[in-house]
Amino acid sequence: NDGDDAADGLAPETAVATLTHAAELVRDGEHDFILLRRGDVWRDEGLYRFKSGKDAARPLVIGGYGDSMALPRVEVADHFIDHDGQTRSFVALIGLHLVSYPGDPADPGFTGEPEALLRYVGGGVGLLVEGCHFEYGELVVQSIVDDAPYEDVEVRRNVVERAYHRDTCLEGDPNGNSAFRPSGLYSSHAHRLTIEGNLFDHNGWNPEGEPTACATIYNHNLYVNGTDMVIRDNVLARASSIHIKFRSDTTGDMAGLLVENNFFVEGEIGVSLGGNSEEPYRFVDGELRDNVMTDIGRSQPTGRTLAWGIDVIDNDGLAIVDNLILNHRAPGVSNSYGINLSGATARDYQLENNLLWRLQNRAIRITGDPGHMTVSFANNTVVDPEFGGRLVDFTGSFAGYSFEGGAYYSSADPSAWFSVEGQGQVGLADWVTASGESGAMAIAPPSYPDPERDAEAYAASIGEGATLAELLAATREQTRLNWRVELTAPAINDWIRAGFGR
Repeated sequence: NDGDDAADGLAPETAVATLTHAAELVRDGEHDFILLRRGDVWRDEGLYRFKSGKDAARPLVIGGYGDSMALPRVEVADHFIDHDGQTRSFVALIGLHLVSYPGDPADPGFTGEPEALLRYVGGGVGLLVEGCHFEYGELVVQSIVDDAPYEDVEVRRNVVERAYHRDTCLEGDPNGNSAFRPSGLYSSHAHRLTIEGNLFDHNGWNPEGEPTACATIYNHNLYVNGTDMVIRDNVLARASSIHIKFRSDTTGDMAGLLVENNFFVEGEIGVSLGGNSEEPYRFVDGELRDNVMTDIGRSQPTGRTLAWGIDVIDNDGLAIVDNLILNHRAPGVSNSYGINLSGATARDYQLENNLLWRLQNRAIRITGDPGHMTVSFANNTVVDPEFGGRLVDFTGSFAGYSFEGGAYYSSADPSAWFSVEGQGQVGLADWVTASGESGAMAIAPPSYPDPERDAEAYAASIGEGATLAELLAATREQTRLNWRVELTAPAINDWIRAGFGR
């Protein structure tokens, strides 16, 4: 940053001064590097469409160098990179701190209207974003030409926080203003997008910094569409509404999805795998496995009294396996369920070995439609030790459903553990008669090793305070140079699972 643009930029001793000039020096289609000195700051030096690298093994790289542990910081009023309809491939952004300063209330350029920091709108192959910190601006990966989409995009080990826009509050409408829809990451028609090991925190809203930046039903941590997508090992916290909103408007528009070993806390909804249209079988071959959700709905970001874990509509081939959905316990947040199945179409679902614990009102909610086929529940454990909620609330037809091996307990009267349309609240025997479940068991209140484990208890266990805010403050400090395994989703999830003997 204190270099000289008349220099050649080939060594630290002959560094150039500006990022803009460095971008002019690197060659399009080559394995060149722009290295920014860590601890330095650049302002108003966006790269617009930028360039491409040589191939997957030899990308064009923007990264950092030097002795400082502080990531090189780039502050921009507009986009840092904006493909703007062009094709750009084989570019790696590694270890950068990118800030949309119009979103920073402490910045003299504050307007409350931050822009997307990465606007990948166009097409391209082999793009990597790793170890970066994004403040106030979202990431966009949006293919606009069917025969030249984005492919093999990797978003790994980043911190993405507080992407928002002012004026999302709308007087008289609790849903908010639909004109602005910021999320942490937005994708459309991307192939083989991998989102792994990141922290997505407090995206879609920022009323602490801008009072008109309310949480709304339109803004989320992730709002994504694509094929062969992997979302793994992420910490997803304090979303405006939904942590992961999947969108597919036509039959088969989203196919090949893995959501694995993520940790979800607060927000209103964990995963929404449906909605937006009524076309049949819009989502094909999805897997949600080994995820942990706790205290969804607790903070009521939009003011609504809902806590929804996994919401599923119109899928063809879906496995929901080995997930823990825990602690819908906030007073008054009674529009609650752990898993909801509805919609006109459902085929080949497997829901197996999930634990639903302490979910007030309803743990599993099903609206059985004549278009539902081969939906299987097996060996799930559903326990409400506190709220007297219904363990399964079933309306509609059982024809497409099979149940086996469920283990059930509720603090409610045993005659009111389940709800069946036309019968009202019923006990286990009547549930078995209605559903045909084989091997269903009423169990005693489980004596798990430590079922009180949650985000706050985890923070205390690793010496990072005793609140969610303190845990997330430590997690936001994660970088490639200061990586702490104990602040990752797999570590948090393993610790919570152990409290339930898993």
